[in-house]
Amino acid sequence: MESNTRNLGEEILSRLSRGAWAKQFLIEAVVDETEYDREAVLRVFDELENTGRIYTFNGVVKRT
Repeated sequence: MESNTRNLGEEILSRLSRGAWAKQFLIEAVVDETEYDREAVLRVFDELENTGRIYTFNGVVKRT
């Protein structure tokens, strides 16, 4: 599971390296274009926020 979580985290960070996203659209895009379900994406998203790798301001997600 750790490998899958790492891959999902890398997917989210990769998308953010190309620009900022609205949180809702980022989550939907990752769910739609990967094999991960919404709950897994939200869990990893929260983990990335809690560890300071990403942040959300006014609904827009950016890398730190």
